[in-house]
Amino acid sequence: MTRVYSFSAYDKQLVLKPGLGFWLALVFIMRPYIIMIISLANMSDRMAGINMLYQDRSILAITALASLLAVPVMYALMQRKVGATARVRWIWARGAGFLLGAMCTNLLAIGWLLFMEFPDVGLVRLIETFIALMLCFYLFRSRRIRDTFADFPANETKTGRRE
Repeated sequence: MTRVYSFSAYDKQLVLKPGLGFWLALVFIMRPYIIMIISLANMSDRMAGINMLYQDRSILAITALASLLAVPVMYALMQRKVGATARVRWIWARGAGFLLGAMCTNLLAIGWLLFMEFPDVGLVRLIETFIALMLCFYLFRSRRIRDTFADFPANETKTGRRE
């Protein structure tokens, strides 16, 4: 890597941990799924959270579809360890592109929703648009994102050395 980060920025396998910007982008992209899980976990009214944030179920469906590109990154993040398969390494190496693609797809979805709801554009849609634009810029320009996705735990050889 071309930059040196503090010791705390690395995990026990000495690979760069995802930073705060990564987590903010991932949570924003995966928000429809997070809202569904939180809402469905509410035993008293399973649809309360969904109804509060997504009055129209089609908006939930559109934003959930727009977020699908981030699912492989979540999978690769969970499998990011020594001995990971070539597929996981391939996904992780392209993770910034997956996240940027998911964020751009989210922006398109939000833009479409703004166009469809033009007379009734709510504050929530405007805030979503602003956040999506900021996170798109961050994902595109961030050195930390590039370095994180360039770093992966090395596989150990039969002699115990790391490759």
